[in-house]
Amino acid sequence: MFVATTLALSLALSPVTTLAQSGQHVWAGPRAHAWMAAAPAGAGPAGTPGKCDKLEFRAVLQVDTTSLADDAEGVGSRTRAKAEQAMQSFDVLVGTDAARLPVIVVKVVPITGEDEGFSFTIDINHAAEKPIRDGSSVGECKLCTESELLEKVSGSTRALMPKLRGYIADFNNKACEVAPPPECEANAQCKDPNLPICHRIEKRCVADLSPGCKLDADCVKSPVGPYCSTDSHKCVASLAAPPPTGMNGKQKAGIGLMIAGAVGVGVGVGLVVRKPQVPDAMMAWDTRETQKPGYAVLAVGGAALVTGVVLFVLGRRQASKQLSRLSPMVDLAGTGASAGAARSGAYGLSWSTRF
Repeated sequence: MFVATTLALSLALSPVTTLAQSGQHVWAGPRAHAWMAAAPAGAGPAGTPGKCDKLEFRAVLQVDTTSLADDAEGVGSRTRAKAEQAMQSFDVLVGTDAARLPVIVVKVVPITGEDEGFSFTIDINHAAEKPIRDGSSVGECKLCTESELLEKVSGSTRALMPKLRGYIADFNNKACEVAPPPECEANAQCKDPNLPICHRIEKRCVADLSPGCKLDADCVKSPVGPYCSTDSHKCVASLAAPPPTGMNGKQKAGIGLMIAGAVGVGVGVGLVVRKPQVPDAMMAWDTRETQKPGYAVLAVGGAALVTGVVLFVLGRRQASKQLSRLSPMVDLAGTGASAGAARSGAYGLSWSTRF
C-alpha cells in the first residue's frame, strides 16, 4: 500500500515537458526546488561545469517513449517510475541540472513485424562523455507485455548504477585545475590587493619585491635591506655570505683517509707482533712469518693516516678563511650613533670571522 501511494504521488508530480526543437514529448523529472538547483562550492558559471566542480550522487533522468503508438504517455510515466526506483536502490538521487549533472537517457521504441514487442536503449551522458565508460545498455523485449518491458528497463538501469557511482567518485577525485597567475608588466595590472606589485623578472604579481630584485636599485625602498643578493635575487641587509655549514671536501677526505690509515696501522701492528707459526711439526724448519707483510701494511696505513691528518688540517684552514668576510655596512636609521649624537645615517665596512 505504501509503495503504491508513493508511486502515485511521483506520477502526479511529474509534468510533461515539450521539446521545442523536435516536437516530441519527453517525461521530465519532478519540479525543481531551490536547494536542488544550487551548485556546490567551486562550480563554474551556470550551465558549465566548474574546474573544481564536485558532483553529488545525483543524475537527471530523461525517458522518451514518443515512438509508441498506444498510451505513450502512460508507458513513459510508468517506465520513469521503475527507473527511479532502480536509481534509488543504489542511493542515486534524481536531479534537474542537466548542464552539470550526469544525464540518464532511456528511450523505448516499438518492434514491428512478426515478433512484435519493444526495444530500448539506456545511455548515461555527462559533459563530453556520451556515454560515459561502460555507461550504455541495449535491450529487447519481443512478444512481451508492458510489465515485462518495465522489469527489463528497471533491471538494465540497476545494472548501470555501479558504473555511474564509480564515474562520479573518479570525477570528484580528480585534481582541480589551477589557472596560472596572469602575466604583468606594471603594478597597475595587479588587481589582487594581496599581490599588488609586479615581479620584474618573473612577470607576475607578488606581495613585495624582495624575491624579485636584480640590482641594488630595486632594494632602495625595501624594508628588508638595501642590497640585492646575486645568488637568491632577494633584498638583504648585508652582502656577507652566510657561514658555510658542515665540512668541506678536504675535511671529509681527510677523515676517510684517517679511518683507513688507522685500520691499516692496527692490522700491521697485529701482523708484526705475531710470532712465527710452524704448520707441520715434522718440518720444524718450515715456518710462516708475518712480520714482513705486517711492516708493509703498517707503512701504507701510517702514510694514509698522516695524509688524512694533513688534508683535514688544510680543509679546516680553508673553512676558517671562508668565515672571514669584509662587507659594506649601512646604518640608515642612525641606530649606531652614540648617546647625545644625532645623525641621519652611517656607512662603512665590517669585518667578521669565526674561530
